Amino acid sequence: MTGAGRLAGVALALLAQAVLAAPMSPIPSAEPPGFAERVVRVHNRVRAAVGVGPLVWDANLAADARDWAAYLARTNQLMHHTPDGPDQQGENLFAGTARAYDVETMIDFWARERDLLPDPTNWLPSLEQTGHYTQMVWRDTSRVGCSIASNGDFEFLVCRYLSAGNVMGEVPY
Repeated sequence: MTGAGRLAGVALALLAQAVLAAPMSPIPSAEPPGFAERVVRVHNRVRAAVGVGPLVWDANLAADARDWAAYLARTNQLMHHTPDGPDQQGENLFAGTARAYDVETMIDFWARERDLLPDPTNWLPSLEQTGHYTQMVWRDTSRVGCSIASNGDFEFLVCRYLSAGNVMGEVPY
């Protein structure tokens, strides 16, 4: 390879490193005014209907949810986060056409899974159809934090919960 060819190769390698090292463009939050209060209000309405205590907003959970929602919006995928630490959080996900759903409607999609839960004491067989709902009303869950991110075409709502629900051998409420 000539000196010019080696120089071009080095220049391309440096350019590739710079592009790969550059931060991805941030996905702006799509959270509407009063978002946290609205999220907590809907969750607590659903929880009160089955006699479990209210949730409180948790800013740390919301920050975790914000990071994951931004990732989902960037990658245009809907997939659960794989926990990497001892503080396992429960998680509910929603994706829909951008600006088509308000936060109450998004969360109500999860709440409507109650109609598919034949017996709360035997919830595991219906987990795939009702797992969002059971996480919402899990009796040991006391905190929630959520976020919405949009990529222009779709919005991704991520809610995180502590303590995590859907624990085998236990019942939701």
